[in-house]
Formats: sequence, structure tokens, C-alpha cells
Amino acid sequence: PYWDLYKNSNTSDKDVFRFTGKAIWNINKHLKLQGTIGTDINSMNFEDFIAKDTPGTPAGKLTDQIFNNRTLNAEILALYNNSWGDFDVNATAGGNIFKVNNKTTTNVGLNQQMNGIQNIMNYQEQNTRESMYKKQISSLYASASLGYKHTYYLEGTLRGDKSSTLPSGNNTYIYPSVSGSLVFSEFIKNKKFINYGKIRASWAKVGSDTDPYLLALNYTTGKYSYAGYTIGMIANSTQPNKDLKPTMTGSYEVGLEMKFLNGRLGLDATYYNQNSKNQILSLASTTTSGYPYRLINAGEIQNKGIEIALNARALQIKDFAWDLGVNFSKNTNKVKSLTDGMDYFELAKATWCGVSVGAQVGENYGAIRGHDFKRTPDGQIIIKATGLPEVDPEIKTIGNSTWDWTGGFYSTFSYKNFRLSAAFDVKVGADIYSMSMRSAYQTGKAKGTLAGREEWYTSEEARKASGMDLAAWREAGNCKGFVVEGVIDNGDGTYRKNDIAVNPEDYWKYVANGVQSAFIYDNSYVKCREITFGYTFPESILGKYVKGLTVSFVARNPFIVWKNIPNIDPD
Repeated sequence: PYWDLYKNSNTSDKDVFRFTGKAIWNINKHLKLQGTIGTDINSMNFEDFIAKDTPGTPAGKLTDQIFNNRTLNAEILALYNNSWGDFDVNATAGGNIFKVNNKTTTNVGLNQQMNGIQNIMNYQEQNTRESMYKKQISSLYASASLGYKHTYYLEGTLRGDKSSTLPSGNNTYIYPSVSGSLVFSEFIKNKKFINYGKIRASWAKVGSDTDPYLLALNYTTGKYSYAGYTIGMIANSTQPNKDLKPTMTGSYEVGLEMKFLNGRLGLDATYYNQNSKNQILSLASTTTSGYPYRLINAGEIQNKGIEIALNARALQIKDFAWDLGVNFSKNTNKVKSLTDGMDYFELAKATWCGVSVGAQVGENYGAIRGHDFKRTPDGQIIIKATGLPEVDPEIKTIGNSTWDWTGGFYSTFSYKNFRLSAAFDVKVGADIYSMSMRSAYQTGKAKGTLAGREEWYTSEEARKASGMDLAAWREAGNCKGFVVEGVIDNGDGTYRKNDIAVNPEDYWKYVANGVQSAFIYDNSYVKCREITFGYTFPESILGKYVKGLTVSFVARNPFIVWKNIPNIDPD
């Protein structure tokens, strides 16, 4: 760590420009045209310097990356609203263009020439690579809503998108939505307790596309030439799919909104159910195809759950107020199906650790898969004659990265123009495979590796002094060390408690290299997400050109209240 701290460096700087503009033309009191344009332009430079004599890169290396990213979002809308008696009508029609234009330039220098000069020109071998990411979605949409007596509401929308990342036959997809609500508090005469109440329900369909450059072959040039000719090659690692379709998600939702005690207490509860079909997946392909992966439409994933939010003004004394809120959500993200003949789709894999994360049919999305100990029917670890545990050869699900539930709470104190607030996140139940803890146990740095260490060293010193080999020392009952908790198979269907002492170093290296389940941890935590202290200046001192001014001091992620995983930040 000290070499990395004082010799190597990793620096970055970022410039951001954001612009938003809006123009409105009020044609009459019921109809207006509205145009909005927004852009986000950012430039980021990232430099990773690895000094000479660094293990693994003894000749030194310098990586300079320049990111130039631009997004444009332009929209024009016609908005209409009117009332006829007890009826209220609102309608919208318009279009939108969303464009992304990103360019990344990567310069890599290998074999540093002179010490102390951190410049790409100071490297014997220099490579430059450029990558582009361009995408555009053009949209048309319309919506209409009808209200009756401020009690009954019905709304419908229709949207069509045309994406540059899908083939011409499938790049336009249309999706509708319908929603309705009833403000039942209009039927309540005495509203001292219940001030507002609404139930709502909706159905919607949403389409989505994918990344660019996945429909056809992409080419690149080689580093060297042959007989004066440039060497070119196919750059795709994924086999293109000219028949790719958009992913479509259908959903329905029901909800309840209520306000009590003159608005001092509010409740919002929602149940939702979503089904996504024609997922765009990059599947492993046979090597004879020439591509490591192939792109297909497959799979069905179901998301369903509940969300509850409760907020209240707990205290109001003249200029002092105390507001607080709490929220809770529970989501089940189930993989219903993949493609024919497949029940597991790998999303990511750490090959050097033997663990992967993927979608397993019948389980929540984000299954963690690897090897576990071989166990008895009642779950006890089976120990071999060597004193080390047996490993189950079957790769199985050993955890899941989906949260059982998430929530949060906030508290805000206000006094006149001063405001102090704190927000906390609560996340419970997701599993994580910790490479940090694996490394700590493998190298003997974890506190848990101390068990049996002193006993083993003392036993080994005595054995060597006696001139006995390890087998004879064990046979004499003199061997001491780390005894793995588990049982030994007697060969007749019964088991006895393990009593074979082993070198704890052998045990932890053995487990780190072959038993991924040993480093699965519950990643639950409670974290202070943000603390803010602010002051809002009175309008009387701002003048006629400034409408409002607030100065705030913000601390993000200042501390962790509680976490389950040792030594690392759960995020």
C-alpha cells in the first residue's frame, strides 16, 4: 500500500457545462406551445501512472484517458386545458429528440525511459485508441386526461420511439398507458381528520432499446502492416443480430394517497407488477462461430413489490418546525424464463475467484454462484482424512445480490430561515462476495486466521525437535493446530466429530481457492446518506433581480450507523 501511495498515482479532473432553456407561446387562455432544450457537456481527463519496478509492471505504464461526452434533449409540446361545467380536460401532444455523442481517447505508454518524467512522450511504446458512442431516440407522444367534479380522473397516453440502435424493421415501437383515480375524500363531509384521500390504478407498456453498434460488423486496423498493406480485422466480440427487437415491459399499479390532520401527516402506498419480455441478452457462443458472444432477444423477468412512504410534521412551535419521514419498499425480481435450453445466464464473472453473478430461472435476478462445502443431510461440513473439508463439485447458487427490502428515514429541523436535515438509508438482505475478505484470509491478514496458529507453530517446533514426521506425530496424538468444525464420514452412514488438527495457513488457502461460499456476506447496512445545513436569504435584501438565494453546506455519506460486512464499505 505504501508503494501505491507514494509512487503510483491516479488522478482525474472534470469540467461540466449544463444549459436549459424554455420558451412558451400562449396562443390563448386554453392553448399554448412550449419548447424546451437542454444540453449536458462534460470533459473528463483520467491519468493512471504506474511507476517503474511496480510488481506486475516493472517497466512502468502510463494511461491517459480523455472523455468528451455530450447529450442533447429537445422537446416541443402543445398543451391544452379547459373546463366545461363539472368536467376538466387536459391534453398534450408533442415530440422529443434525445441525442448522445460520446468520444473517448485512450493513450497508453509502456516502458518508461527516464525517471521522474510523467509524460506519454517519455515511454518507448505508445498506443492510441479512440472509441465512439453515438445514439439518437426520436419520439412522438400524446396524452389526454378527463376530470369530473375534481373527484374522478381518467388519463391515457400514447408514445412512439424510433431508436438508432435497433434494425430498421424493428426500430420504431409504440407503447400506451391508461390510468384512473378517485378522490374519495370529496365524499367526506367532516375533513378534520382525513383531509385528502385518493386511490389510483394504472396500466402501461414501455419499450426500450440497447447500445449502438450491435447490428453489423465493426472493423479496426492492426498495429502492424504486411508488405505495405494495412492489416484490418473485425472488432466485434458479439455476433451482430440484424433482427433484434426492442425489450417491452408491461406493468400495472395500484396506489393510495392520504393526508391527515390538516396535512401534517401524509401516506403514500403503492403495489406494482412488471413483466419484461424480449430482454436483449449477450449469450456465450460456440468458438466455431468466431465470436465469444451472440446477441439475442430472450427471457422474461417479473418485478413486483410494494412501496410505502409516510411523512409528518411532528412539531410546530411558532417559527420552529420538525418534519420527518420514513419509507419502505420490498421488491421481488424473479427470472421467469430465459431462452430454450437455458436456465442460467451469466451477467458477470470473476474467473480468478471462481464466482459469477447471473440470472437463474426461478430465482431472484442477481444469483451468486460458486462452490460450497460438501455437507451432510443436516448441513454439517464433511471433513476428509487430511483434516481439510470436502468441496461440493457442483456449482450452485450460494447467495443473491437482491435486497430483501430497502427503506430510509429523514428528519428536518427548521427555524425561521435556517434549515438542518439528515437522511438515512436502510438496506437489508442482499448478499455480496467479498474479494477483500478472501484476500485477507488467503494471506493471513484476517483476525479469523489466528485461530490455531500459535498451537500449530508450537506443535511443529516440538515435532521437529523429536525428529518425527507429521504422520507419526499425528498417530501419537501430539499434533495441535486448527480443527475445522465439521464431521468425518465413518463409511457406514454415520459421522463423528472432526478432531484432526491442520495448519491454519493450509486451510485458509485451500478455502480461498476453492470454496466461494465461505466469503459470502450479508451486505445489510444503515448509513447516513446526507446532512445539510442551509440558510435562505430574505427576499427583502435580494433586490428586484434575484428571486431567491439559499446557501447550504452538505456532507454526503458522512458515516455508517451499522453494517454487517467487516472491514469494507457496504456500498
